[in-house]
Amino acid sequence: MSFFSNGFKSTLSNKILVKMNIIISHISTSSVDGGSAVSAARIHENLLSRGFSSNLYVGDKENRKRRIKFLTNFPMIRKIDKLTNILFDKMGLQYSLVPSNFFLNKLIFKSTIIQLYNIHGGFFQFSHLKRLSTFSRIVWRLSDYWSMTGHCAYPGKCEKWKQICSNCPDLKTYPSIGLDNTKKLWEEKKRIIKKIDLQIVVPTKKLLNEVKQSPILGDKEIYLIPNGVDTLFFKPKSKIKSRLDLKIPNKFTVLFISHVAYDNYRKGTHIFRDILNKFKNHKQIQFLVAGINSYKWKKFNLKNLVTFDYNTNLEFKRSLYNSSNVILIPSINENLPNVLLEAMSCGIPSISNDSGGINECVNESNGILVKKLNVNDFVEGISTIFKDKNNNNRLKNNCRKTILEKFSVEKEIDSYLKIYEGIKVNQI
Repeated sequence: MSFFSNGFKSTLSNKILVKMNIIISHISTSSVDGGSAVSAARIHENLLSRGFSSNLYVGDKENRKRRIKFLTNFPMIRKIDKLTNILFDKMGLQYSLVPSNFFLNKLIFKSTIIQLYNIHGGFFQFSHLKRLSTFSRIVWRLSDYWSMTGHCAYPGKCEKWKQICSNCPDLKTYPSIGLDNTKKLWEEKKRIIKKIDLQIVVPTKKLLNEVKQSPILGDKEIYLIPNGVDTLFFKPKSKIKSRLDLKIPNKFTVLFISHVAYDNYRKGTHIFRDILNKFKNHKQIQFLVAGINSYKWKKFNLKNLVTFDYNTNLEFKRSLYNSSNVILIPSINENLPNVLLEAMSCGIPSISNDSGGINECVNESNGILVKKLNVNDFVEGISTIFKDKNNNNRLKNNCRKTILEKFSVEKEIDSYLKIYEGIKVNQI
């Protein structure tokens, strides 16, 4: 077992790797849902920009994204996938039978490397990993614990996955299942993965240490590659102009952004609700909420609350960040959120729960870490940043500096090229 971080020098140049005709096929559940989808699209697009043959295949996508392909080209099959996935989940047969796998895009079979992301969305049959490994090398970028458990992506305090999952304490944990078939699912993952030669990529030291303890993945090659940010795009802009672009008042702004922005326990929406109540009468501070179901926050009738529907437009996201003075990350369970890194690249400090790998990015020089999800600490943090303009400039500069030094997309892609290089060298 080994791992490396970014910051190395490749022994083969980018041009040589391109000439070696590496074909990278990325597979993910969706092009729109959550941080894993964002990461898949980012890596894919940056490989294309460097001249590589890269394809991104998903089960679900926005039609306008032409450079992202469906896993299957048959619309009816995609509809059947969704229906069968719902049925199988209720039966505890999670991802065991997915029709579209018999109709995988033929171009996938020409791949030199298949890079997996989130595949627990009902579009991918787990047993087909073995088939894919017969003609391609597999790199699996993990964004959660699903590959190591009997069903859930975030086990929380449950550690059964370190031995064998069974008698699951919470079948409703994302992605939920109807019947407890966790022991069978855990054993199936172990059986299949043990037969496959694959490389594991994780974005945080925290997840790396957890993978090492997994009976399913612990004996695989593990690489540490932090999430990257396009620092040329996500950069500081005028707050006044950004607020004008969003048509919001020009005042101190606190941002909460999540793919699902209401009734999302893992992302800490219940904590955010308590924070809102603390500032409901504050006339100089406004809150922005962006994501699916964000409109539901309007029922609280808060005058200092502005909501935006989920929007994948990058210019819109950049305006959200740059209109804000601070971003809130009150997540119960987290890995390393892209929104946190993107906001920091724009010079926006965070007040974040100390969860997952967040403390590998956020510290007292560039933000505020909250221990044990203390609501009062979030409130105090907002008040501190609101009152101390001199400290704000320090936080802003250090946010940008942290991202440039450790989390640029250039460093991220260079790290992946190192893996691809090793794969090609071993095949020669």
